Amino acid sequence: MADEVVHGTAWLAMAVLGASAAARLAQAPDQTADDSRRRALWTAACVLLWIHVACAFQLAHHWSHAAAYAHTARQTAQVVGLDWGGGIYCNYLLMILWAGDAAWWWLAPQSFRDRLPVIGMILCGFVAFMAINAAVIFASGQLRWLALGVILVLGVWAIRHRRGARTP
Repeated sequence: MADEVVHGTAWLAMAVLGASAAARLAQAPDQTADDSRRRALWTAACVLLWIHVACAFQLAHHWSHAAAYAHTARQTAQVVGLDWGGGIYCNYLLMILWAGDAAWWWLAPQSFRDRLPVIGMILCGFVAFMAINAAVIFASGQLRWLALGVILVLGVWAIRHRRGARTP
């Protein structure tokens, strides 16, 4: 049961992140419509990541950072041959940055919209990088291929969307 909860919360977070990315890409670059749906999806995906991590620490690692580090190292070694659990620190950073970004969007939406575009691009790139790593390292079988397929589709859509934004 514990594995199902840990994996289920991870996949739910990934599904909502995918919906968030799709909502972002579906919005025209010059569209100034209400972004409350995108903000809600972005925030929900972040909250679900926090829930997933809490479930993993409670049910799988018994609130032991050392156990979580060792698990990450085993999974990484199994998939890419590198016995290193340091990716867990990247996950901690992701959680903090993403929560801060979501809070910024809720607490100061105009400031959030007026921020330098590179800030959003860096954060979204980091989230995407971590999602890809999670799909490769921690997923297996058909779920890994499904996740990578969705990521590929969203990536192609993002590239086409960006090119369309530059077309006069």
